[in-house]
Amino acid sequence: RSDVRSDVRSDARNDCRLGRQIALWLLLTLAGTSASAAIRASLDRDQIRLGETVTLTVEVEGISGDPDFGHLPAGLTVRGQSNSRETRVIAGQVTTSTVWTLALEPGRIGEFTIPAFEVAGERSAPIVLRVAESPRGVAAAGEPVFLDAEIDSREPYVGQLVVYTVRLHYAVQLIDGDLHAPEASVGELRQIGRDRNYSARIDGREYAVVERRFAYLPGQRGAVALAPARFRGRALDNSGRLSMFGGRVVAAIGPDLDVQVRPRPAGTADPWLPAQAITIAQELPSAGPIRAGEPFTLRQTARIEGVVSEQFAAPPVPQIPGAQVFEEAPEFTETLGEHGPVLEWRRSLAVVPDRPGTLEIPAWHLDWWNLASDRADRAGSQPLSVTVEPASTRAGGIALGDAQDAPGSAVRPGFWPWLSLLLAGGWVATAWRLYRIRRPTGPVRTRAAEAGPGRRSTLDRALGGGDLSAIAEALIARAPAPRPNGLPALAERLVDDDQAQAVLALDRVLWGRGDPAATRERLRAAFARPPRFRSASDADDGVPELPPLNP
Repeated sequence: RSDVRSDVRSDARNDCRLGRQIALWLLLTLAGTSASAAIRASLDRDQIRLGETVTLTVEVEGISGDPDFGHLPAGLTVRGQSNSRETRVIAGQVTTSTVWTLALEPGRIGEFTIPAFEVAGERSAPIVLRVAESPRGVAAAGEPVFLDAEIDSREPYVGQLVVYTVRLHYAVQLIDGDLHAPEASVGELRQIGRDRNYSARIDGREYAVVERRFAYLPGQRGAVALAPARFRGRALDNSGRLSMFGGRVVAAIGPDLDVQVRPRPAGTADPWLPAQAITIAQELPSAGPIRAGEPFTLRQTARIEGVVSEQFAAPPVPQIPGAQVFEEAPEFTETLGEHGPVLEWRRSLAVVPDRPGTLEIPAWHLDWWNLASDRADRAGSQPLSVTVEPASTRAGGIALGDAQDAPGSAVRPGFWPWLSLLLAGGWVATAWRLYRIRRPTGPVRTRAAEAGPGRRSTLDRALGGGDLSAIAEALIARAPAPRPNGLPALAERLVDDDQAQAVLALDRVLWGRGDPAATRERLRAAFARPPRFRSASDADDGVPELPPLNP
């Protein structure tokens, strides 16, 4: 019995010893866990320049939970964020850590204090980040990436084009990037031309250069500040590899520029056109004889340096004594020369002489302000003189059908298919004058009436062919004298509203607005019946309208 009691006491002592060992192990384990628990925060650099990014790393070890990044100082923008988790076993101990990585970009110069992060009662130390101003323009030469800029005039006139040129220099391998346009305190800048790419050696370092030019048109006098252009991109790091955020962020800021806008000089001409140089001309590209009643093409051109299309107002259609003049929509071409934009303007005019003889085409002029000499100037073309031969005739009057359909008849290239369209037009004017002189009391058959079938076939052929310019000329030629000056005037004189609306739709299409196919079908439907015209004068002078040419 004593042996049994001894064994029981021995087991109790062993159990107590085992319990103390377990408690001691738990205590040591908890102490080890508490000692290994930590949260650390760091920056890859504590001093950077404005426009650069810095990497913030926060590591939490031995505890679970996420740091709160919502309390970063104002002015710091998170450009990227990632996290990773790692579990390690060292000397039989299991340790888990989580790492958060953030790319931060400051929006101003100065100091930023990144506060302590707290997770499960553990706190990191606060960090101070210092941000210095980036060197601008040529002061940044020697940096991996920098911008410089210039303007061609510091004291422009109101309405004078200012060319702003910005150059991005980089000596790193760019992955991508954005070059943001400068901004003006008043008005806007728009890019002109394409980027130029070349290389330059600056202070012994080779740079690739991207040059971009912008146009600025000041609209009012006074001081205008031009905020700098900015570049932001990504480049490979020095090892040639990408970082976890897809490359090293690089940035550059151009210089601040400003202009003092002067008012227009007193007494200058309207429209106001300040330019570097202007050359204008007019010419007759058509070959062969010029005949009365037949159209020929007069081409006018202008080449203006230092001007964009917004600045140029087309001159009015010239008045040529002894001829009718029709204008085609002008064309603009804007190119970029060595010293700025160059505007080339062209228009073609269809000129129809009324009678044989000598036709004097006056010179045309442009009044402008010469920026090179800073004074008013005038550019002018040469006047032209052409000999107009009599219209082609034969006994019994003009044979329109033969003239239009005879094989081998030559048709000079011109403004539109003019010969077949406007031969009848000249005879319409003649018939109208004869009609007014004779003032008949009843219907009278005139030459214009006899030419009706030929004129109608001209319109039919134009409608069938589908050439909208040819249809326009055929319709204008179809109208009785005085000839309407353009399609809107023609529409006002049409009696049929469907025909008038179709002509207005044609005018819109010829100016680049509307659906050409739909307008073509609309014209064919409207002019399936002959057009009828009102008198050109609002007042009734007692003279009846010409009888329909195609009753």
